[in-house]
Amino acid sequence: MGGGHELTARALVDLVLNSSGGKAVALLGGWGSGKSTVVRLFQQAVERNSDKVRVFVFDAWSHEGDPLRRSFLERLAAFLAETGWVKGKALEQINNQMDELACRKESVYSQTSPVMTREGYWIGFFLTLGIPLGTALLSSQPIYQAPLWFSVLGVAALLSPFFVALYFMIRGLRAEGRFEFPSLVGQNRTETRTSTLRTPEPTSVEFEARFKDILDRAVTDDRRLVIVVDNLDRLPAEQARSVWATMRTFFDVRGAAWSEKIWLIVPFDPSAICHLWGNVQSDGENLTEVFISKFFQTRLHVPPPVLSDWKSFLFKRLREAFPRHHQEELYAVYRVYRNLVLRGDGQPAPRELKQFVNLVGSQHRIWQDAIPLPMQALYVALKEELAKNPRVALSKREAEVKKLFPEEEKWKDYLLAQHFNVEPNKALQVLFLEEIRKGLEAPGSPVLRETARQVRPEALGTLVLEALEEAGEWAEKAPELLAKAALAIKEVGGLLPEEDQRQALGLLRSRATSAGGWKMGDDEVVQGLMVLVASAPGAEERCRLIGVILRGAEAPSGNEVIKDAAKGLADFLDRVKRELDLGVPEDFRFPVQEPADWILVLSALDFWELEDEVQKAFTPRKPPEVLGELVARVGRGEFRMTEALATRALSYIDQGWDWKGLVNSLRGRLATGNRYTDEEVRAAIYALLQLEPISEEARNALRDLATSWFLLHHLAYANDGKTLGTLLLPLLIYNPTGQSQPLGGGASQGAQRYAGFLQNPKGVDLQGMAELLAELSESRETDFSVQSVIKAVKRNPQAKELVATLLDHLKEAYPEVFSPEILLEHGKDLSELLGEEAFEAMCRRRQDEIVEAAQSRGFALNLLPAYRRILRAAADGPAEAFIHFLGEGLKGLQKSDWSHLLKEGCGSDALARLRELRGRGFPVELDHRLADALEEGATALLEDEAAYDPTAIRAYLEFLTADARKNLSARMARSVSRLLVEYRDWGAEKFLGAVGEVVVEGAEEVGVEDLKHLLVTWLPNALTRFSQTELEWFAKLLEKRRALVTGLEKSIRVEALNRVQDAQTTVGDERPREALKGIASVLREEEAED
Repeated sequence: MGGGHELTARALVDLVLNSSGGKAVALLGGWGSGKSTVVRLFQQAVERNSDKVRVFVFDAWSHEGDPLRRSFLERLAAFLAETGWVKGKALEQINNQMDELACRKESVYSQTSPVMTREGYWIGFFLTLGIPLGTALLSSQPIYQAPLWFSVLGVAALLSPFFVALYFMIRGLRAEGRFEFPSLVGQNRTETRTSTLRTPEPTSVEFEARFKDILDRAVTDDRRLVIVVDNLDRLPAEQARSVWATMRTFFDVRGAAWSEKIWLIVPFDPSAICHLWGNVQSDGENLTEVFISKFFQTRLHVPPPVLSDWKSFLFKRLREAFPRHHQEELYAVYRVYRNLVLRGDGQPAPRELKQFVNLVGSQHRIWQDAIPLPMQALYVALKEELAKNPRVALSKREAEVKKLFPEEEKWKDYLLAQHFNVEPNKALQVLFLEEIRKGLEAPGSPVLRETARQVRPEALGTLVLEALEEAGEWAEKAPELLAKAALAIKEVGGLLPEEDQRQALGLLRSRATSAGGWKMGDDEVVQGLMVLVASAPGAEERCRLIGVILRGAEAPSGNEVIKDAAKGLADFLDRVKRELDLGVPEDFRFPVQEPADWILVLSALDFWELEDEVQKAFTPRKPPEVLGELVARVGRGEFRMTEALATRALSYIDQGWDWKGLVNSLRGRLATGNRYTDEEVRAAIYALLQLEPISEEARNALRDLATSWFLLHHLAYANDGKTLGTLLLPLLIYNPTGQSQPLGGGASQGAQRYAGFLQNPKGVDLQGMAELLAELSESRETDFSVQSVIKAVKRNPQAKELVATLLDHLKEAYPEVFSPEILLEHGKDLSELLGEEAFEAMCRRRQDEIVEAAQSRGFALNLLPAYRRILRAAADGPAEAFIHFLGEGLKGLQKSDWSHLLKEGCGSDALARLRELRGRGFPVELDHRLADALEEGATALLEDEAAYDPTAIRAYLEFLTADARKNLSARMARSVSRLLVEYRDWGAEKFLGAVGEVVVEGAEEVGVEDLKHLLVTWLPNALTRFSQTELEWFAKLLEKRRALVTGLEKSIRVEALNRVQDAQTTVGDERPREALKGIASVLREEEAED
């Protein structure tokens, strides 16, 4: 012996031959480690070295499902008989015991019993019934007292057996010619019964007795028996535990001569045997380990065989198994094993390698070269995963397989062919065809797209076309599936080759031409039909298909079905018009006839969103009949939101119809003190609101209902939030104060509720109210608009909270109703109602639209605040075009405009815009129109006019052109002496504070006479006021006109100098004293020259 297995076997031999028995030996080793090999070597060595020792190997796994105890005893008995240890009578007795265990003992016995004839049954029946009955009747009363019939009945019952016997005797005479008493008993009948002795699985006590009896007969003298129980670790847990318990019997027999002559060897995998108890812990110990320690006296470990070069071993086996295959194929098989099969420490046992090669060989015998050898190996590697779920396995392993076989596109075909045992070109169909069918019938679900990702594009096309073979049946039984399949194909997109997609859609189109009964209420059907129409090769083919679809549109019945069908067909036609620019057939109308059905159709559609041609398709052929039905329903009290929505639709397709009847009916319904349901009130007002843009009667009706007490009356009893919002809207527009005289019905209570809602609109469906206002204001000229609700606040400031909340809902849900014009014109009001920050954010989002609207409208003074918001909202600065627009607009203002702006003072929006433009590097220079306004304003200051602000006039002076400023300076200088003398002390300080600097700039225009008037008339008054502004201005003027002072009369100069010097002695303020000093210096200098 040599090697690891031989050494272990030798140790076992030594143990058995050289020590006493009665021991259990555990032969421990993992799967494939060679435990069975050790047992075989041990058996050969023992039997070769001693004829007194026999080794009985019981393969527990091969008897799985059989009664294991009985199987063990049968195999043991047969083994001992073969070895000659049990023979003769002992063997016969053991075989009898085994037959009983195997349920083969039978016992047969016979039983003979007489069989009663038919005559015997009848006579016996009347004997047991007739005689007792007759006796009872006759003994119930004396016979001489009983009625005759009663006595006859009793006698007849008593003699009934004899009458029956007489009947059968006469019948026998006629039949056989013999008159004799009938036979009561016929021939004897023999019954044979076979009894089988069925012995159940022997109990542990019975097993011990049978086991002891067999060994008593076999293990005698110096014989020794080794029992090997193999493959125990492969049995189910319950059977394995039963065998473990049975093996205790081998050593628990007391006083037996052979108890020291038997050995038990159990090879098993410790890791596999754990399933008997799991990893249960008891007092800190593993139960599996505890059991093994207590059961076995000796343990021998079988180490796994280690291949120094398993790769070479595998290649050798592969070459032996597949001699006709190239090295490249064998290498691919090796890579499959290494990457997908090999696990753990990377050292496979020889058995594992052999098993892998054998499994690949089995596949190869089936498929030969129809499938490449590496693909057969791949199937072996993934077989278990494929058995659980093929789709999951393919998806999970896709990346690994593509890495191993980057050039092999059909690997899925090959794997599935082996899995389903079909040809490779049909394998994908088996797995994916049904899924593709489901995906085609359910667009929007991920089924088709996920399947498409697992299949090669060309294979996907084949599968889709095959799945569409049912399209012909669909056209007859379920045409909607044609449309859904088209939509599903479109959703797959680029996963399906373009040519296959074109072919599939072409097949569906051809089937669609023979289909009818389209369920247009299904959105997926509508979308799918759009795909079919769009896929048609030309406009003519598309129009033909549209005509076929419309002719096949199902005539619906039932309220909701009609509505859904109308929505679906309208959506289809509208998309055809918008997306494909194809018209609707001229004569097509939605396939309903009755006015009641038309009301349902119209109530389902948003007509303002439909193209004109589509609207025509849903216009009743006889509108007056529909209007008449609506009027009739108002009269019957059946006018609800369905009817109101139908009215809305008709208002959008109005062709000059007469609305007076419907309006008067609705008005008459509401103009009472009656109480109606919320829906009826809401529907009536909603219909009038929809008719208001096209009907003067509807507008007047709403105004009258709101300004009278009727809407307030209905408001008193309304509870539904939508109804409240619908009632509040006309009240807010036409009667924002909620005042009405006189008050009837519940109007007084309604007025109180209205006032409360203005302050706190809790309970009102403001979202619905905003939706209604947006709907009314977006499409047509109407009294109900954002501008109208803003004006309501001006008419009643108490409505601010309700309007602000309403506008906030509009801003969030329907921002488009705030047109650029509204944002421009009502910016201030919206800023107050929505909040400055929210309004600025809205302006920023729509900056470009607002700029465009402003420029389109032209410059306007009242929009100066809006221009400010535009400049502020532009993050990177407004466009140069808008800057130019604003500057040119300011330049174009007239004198009257500037006079108005001057009166606004320094807070003027115009002044702010001028400064802002200058700050952004776009200074604006204004001409004589501003200069004239400045002159006029400055002159007004002399009259102490409070309308003008000197600071503002001085600020505007900065924006005059050079010529305009020069001309203004000259005019003001020429008239300054006259103005100051004329107005004396009325407003000289304000005047000079505003334009004094300009006057000084034009000092050349001041003549000698002007100076004389100023010194003689104006200066004395100015010296009494000690105005710093006036004195500083005059000092500057004298300085600039020093040359003219000498031309004045000496007396005038001297008097003026004396007055100035006197003033110097009395003035206390330093700055006026400095101005006086300047004036005196000029006058004194001239005096000195004289």
